[in-house]
Amino acid sequence: MIKHFSDIFFYKKNRSNILSEIDKIIKSDTYTNGKYVQKFEERFAEYNQKKYCVAVNSGTSALHLALLSCGVKKGDEVITTSLSFVASPFSISYTGAKPIFVDIDSKSWNINVKKIEEKITKKTKAIMPVHLHGLMCDMKEIHKLAKKYNLIVIEDASQAFGSLYNNTKAGNKSDVSTYSFFPTKNLGAYGEGGAILTNNLNIYKKCLELRNWGINFKFNQLSFNYRMVEISAAILIRKLRWINEGIEERINIADYYKKNLNLSEDSITRFEKKFTHSYHIFGILVKNRDKYLKNSKKYGIEFRSHYPYYLPNIKVYKKYNNIKYFLNSNRVSKKVLSLPIYPGLTKQEMKFVVNKLNQLI
Repeated sequence: MIKHFSDIFFYKKNRSNILSEIDKIIKSDTYTNGKYVQKFEERFAEYNQKKYCVAVNSGTSALHLALLSCGVKKGDEVITTSLSFVASPFSISYTGAKPIFVDIDSKSWNINVKKIEEKITKKTKAIMPVHLHGLMCDMKEIHKLAKKYNLIVIEDASQAFGSLYNNTKAGNKSDVSTYSFFPTKNLGAYGEGGAILTNNLNIYKKCLELRNWGINFKFNQLSFNYRMVEISAAILIRKLRWINEGIEERINIADYYKKNLNLSEDSITRFEKKFTHSYHIFGILVKNRDKYLKNSKKYGIEFRSHYPYYLPNIKVYKKYNNIKYFLNSNRVSKKVLSLPIYPGLTKQEMKFVVNKLNQLI
């Protein structure tokens, strides 16, 4: 069966080096926030052309600390997309603030920037764009709005590591950006992991303090145990050397799918040349999506759906839902099907996926 995601290709190529690093860490007696975490923070900041990086234990933790470090609190509002993983709005709710959902654009499936301004109120503190599946939002327009209304931009780049907008990397221009290193991500650890990037020294210091029970355990305020483990950092350091090759392979797989699948134009995301999609996910819209998910084993392909819900319609946020304001999110969430895409997927496997899908479609 062709898996939706597999990292065995990278592991086989780097097995001896990975196991050697793990052995060193175990012998060192330092398992969190040690030299590997520090080295990863330096490398990750350098790769993304940012001054400061704070490594944490998950992308959700990264979002939570980013919001708190920017002063988001109870009574504030944060504008975000209505189609994403639940970590985006949950992190807003953790602070006591209220997520304000905006429907997606029908072409990009990202937040519709033309609808953001009408949601801005006196309570609005920040805009949190999410780059769905790896395609960046229109950050130029979002930054214009943020400047006009004096808002913070907290960029959830968890799905877009390696993506570009006008040759600018995801997260590069925002006040603060966050990343997830869940195993399926373009840069994935063997476990959990996340990071915060910023050029703002105050935000950086605040995140450091909140990450590890306060600086030097002074307990001056509520803080958290959001430390990254050394093993995750060591693996991420090695993967970072190879990431450009891995993203190029994802793009090549996506190009093969787009060229050979019998899909209508509106069944996949459409974007201009100024965007470089890094394809954390390759999603298509199909009728009877649940049939594909139910019969994955029968078809020999592990299909997934990212995401089979839109956020204002889940139980936690049901009171915010009015379907007429989220028509595009509702449509995509009911039809989106994620295909296998990862470095190491063979041409034979891609051909099998294409042939089977063309039969089913």
